[in-house]
Amino acid sequence: MNIPFASVGSLYIKKDLPPQSQGRLYSPDTPDDDRDSETYCIGPIPDYMFWYGERKKLDLDRGPWSEPRQYLHAIANKEIKWTEKFGKPLECDFPYNTVFPGVNSHQDYLELFKKYLAIAPYLLPKDPGDILNRPTLRHPGLTPSNVFVCPDTFDITCIIDWQHTVVTPLLLAAVYPRLFENPSPEPPTGLVPPKYPDGYDTMSPSDKAQIDELIRRKSLLYLYRVFNGGLNKVHLKALQDPLILSRQHLVDFAG
Repeated sequence: MNIPFASVGSLYIKKDLPPQSQGRLYSPDTPDDDRDSETYCIGPIPDYMFWYGERKKLDLDRGPWSEPRQYLHAIANKEIKWTEKFGKPLECDFPYNTVFPGVNSHQDYLELFKKYLAIAPYLLPKDPGDILNRPTLRHPGLTPSNVFVCPDTFDITCIIDWQHTVVTPLLLAAVYPRLFENPSPEPPTGLVPPKYPDGYDTMSPSDKAQIDELIRRKSLLYLYRVFNGGLNKVHLKALQDPLILSRQHLVDFAG
């Protein structure tokens, strides 16, 4: 997360993109002793929602974006363009549907995007130089099956499935990998190790098994936060934002 990428989009080999689709790799004044910028660049976003169905035929702004808010606006604008061209009223024909009967107009969908665009400027920090705005490389599916570990040294030897990887603002990229997801409904507020409940020794074997699994998952989350605090402070800072899930959900559900 300390790589100072210059734009939101994705990482490309320069020779694979036309010049007009190439964005700067690193932020200005970033040392480039290995001359990475001669080989790599930031290019259009590969997020499938920008290419799904008829969207691939539309003239859309797919990046790269040097300003994070441009990315937030592009998300809504692509859906607006798609809806204006292909949208049509849909009848709610789900079985036993009594809550939302009738026809849903695609015009209502457009109205929602107007509201999204009204709040988009406030979803990220106002200061462009804020660390939480930093373009950050995000693996799309960091699950145990995608991470290979040496059984002798426990070193990570390989991470696979990088397709659809995006470079996105840190505040939107910061998530707990599935292996370390919070098992509790409330977000963690401190670095307190989990404890077994009183009366654990007198519980039935089945109840103990449930508690053991909960403590195991809480311990994984606790250790993940501890190591982030020591090795990846900016990630922990983003995860501590009290509105992080609300911000991310708004952007995700916008398309």
